[in-house]
Amino acid sequence: MIKAIQQEKAKLVLVATDASQATQAKFAAKGDTYSVPVLNAFTKEAMSQALGRPRTIIAVVDQGFAKRLIALLNTQGA
Repeated sequence: MIKAIQQEKAKLVLVATDASQATQAKFAAKGDTYSVPVLNAFTKEAMSQALGRPRTIIAVVDQGFAKRLIALLNTQGA
């Protein structure tokens, strides 16, 4: 995930709300450095269930999907 951020491929990064504080801080810092939005909106379980694989962090690389997801999450107050 860090590579996707550094290579400016990631347009949005989702970090699980129940990820460790160190993980959340690490990705927040990388997001700030590379101007990539980092959101904490879902639990590990919800993210894993949605993708069918265990996940704590998700990088969204499609610009349109990232924008729409950000808009939806901001509308819901997440």
